[in-house]
Amino acid sequence: MKTFYDAQWQRLLTEVGTLRISVLSLHVHEMRVATKKVMAVMRSLGQKETMEALRPLYHVCGRVREPEIMMAIMTAVSKQIGGDVSPILRRLRAIRASSIRALKHELTILDDAALATIQSAAEHVLLSMTETTMERAREHYIKGRYKHVCKISRDLDDMDILHRIRRDLKDITYLLALTPSLDRAQLRRRSLVQDVESFLGAIHDHAITRVWIGDLPNGTVNEDTRHTFRLHLKNMIRTDVRSARTTVASLCRDW
Repeated sequence: MKTFYDAQWQRLLTEVGTLRISVLSLHVHEMRVATKKVMAVMRSLGQKETMEALRPLYHVCGRVREPEIMMAIMTAVSKQIGGDVSPILRRLRAIRASSIRALKHELTILDDAALATIQSAAEHVLLSMTETTMERAREHYIKGRYKHVCKISRDLDDMDILHRIRRDLKDITYLLALTPSLDRAQLRRRSLVQDVESFLGAIHDHAITRVWIGDLPNGTVNEDTRHTFRLHLKNMIRTDVRSARTTVASLCRDW
């Protein structure tokens, strides 16, 4: 686990350095993934507070990524059903530009000295544990997350529940990657986890896009276009929710 953690921490540092030079979509995404993997390890070891200093940077990276995701969704939907979405895309580009300025500000706050302090605190925790105790903690955490998912997965229409399940499944996915070899049952379980996570990601992305379009001021976009796009996204969400429910049920049954 320590090797995995070290690799993700170095990946995080690399992306922070790159983002200080130029904010590109790929590196914003890589930064967020590396941070999530580092935090998954620390949560499994009961030390999530160690990474609290990274949360502001993680969240502002999310605010950069969100309009990018929404632009991709709007472009794809417009190709399917038509409609002029250029006013929406212009507004999303402006939001992204504002978020990039906020990201650059966070990068000045989280300087090398602050990163070194966070890294030192995390290293202290890891050095105090053996591989055996780390492995036990990992297995215990995965089992607990599975049980939590099955307990709260009855209402996937609730966005808060959806977010909590998705977060748990991401942690499980990252921590399963630490297992050198998986048997057939474990491979099936990992596949199901990844499928559910994918469905929940699509539901989340489509839902926030649909809400955002509905909240646009009058006159920003043609009302017929607004209604058509929101209805189309609603139907996409329904399809994804049905698939997610089926897969969540399989996941909980197999556990």
